[in-house]
Amino acid sequence: MWRRWRVPVHGCFFWTLMSIAFAIGIVSRSYVASQLQQPVIITHSLAVVVPYRDRAVQLQKFVPYMAAFLRKQDINFEIIVVEQTDSFRFNRGAALNVGYALAVQHKHDYIALHDVDLLPNHTMLSYTFPGTNSAVHLSPSELHDTYRMAPTYLGGMLLVSVQLYETLNGFPTLLWGWGLEDVEFRRRLLSARIAISHPEVPVGERQYALIHFHPAEHVRDKRPLSTPARLLACETGLHTMEGLVSNNSVFLMHVDNEMYTKINVHFVCNMTKTPWCI
Repeated sequence: MWRRWRVPVHGCFFWTLMSIAFAIGIVSRSYVASQLQQPVIITHSLAVVVPYRDRAVQLQKFVPYMAAFLRKQDINFEIIVVEQTDSFRFNRGAALNVGYALAVQHKHDYIALHDVDLLPNHTMLSYTFPGTNSAVHLSPSELHDTYRMAPTYLGGMLLVSVQLYETLNGFPTLLWGWGLEDVEFRRRLLSARIAISHPEVPVGERQYALIHFHPAEHVRDKRPLSTPARLLACETGLHTMEGLVSNNSVFLMHVDNEMYTKINVHFVCNMTKTPWCI
């Protein structure tokens, strides 16, 4: 008995068959044309970049929750946690720049700049590709329990393409302490005439759109900077990262069987130039 073999029909072999079939009238010219005009499907890849220090409880919840949320949206993603391991004041901007660099190295084309203590809790919070030259703020003031009266707030959860992040020169690198790096990044977006969009969550559902778990014992470092210090810091960005990092190491970690990439980074402070780092 003859054995039937299944021959894969693809590539050059496929088009050879189509040429023969068209010649003998088995398939129509329109069918061949339709095969030639198939659209190219572009697959985007997201890096969730989380600047981090001393938030183990939040991280244990963040990783499995975000992994499940992103899978429901069919997002191709990697979670990158950037932990600052030195003893200087927290430098969120520099940590985000480190995460961006690793995202580029891992071939992602857009990033979510994400606080570890903030989680999405509504289907309107979409992590799909925001476009090359636009930004999507997933945690605007009307959704955030702490910033309801701060319409210029841009922290928490922000989507941008890696191309746009590079064009804007990333985040400032000398803003040691908490809070001002988002203000400067917003200024860079507006100066470049970049549209910042927000999710359209119904008014009655806004108070439940985000889960914010920030324990009271975690006090934010809000010590103010002088005006000259702020002006100096805001001139920095991706181009001033060289010399700021003394060493770093990358690990593949997991929480509840959900994998994430962790990079420990040790920053260097020029005490003469930026004494506000301590």
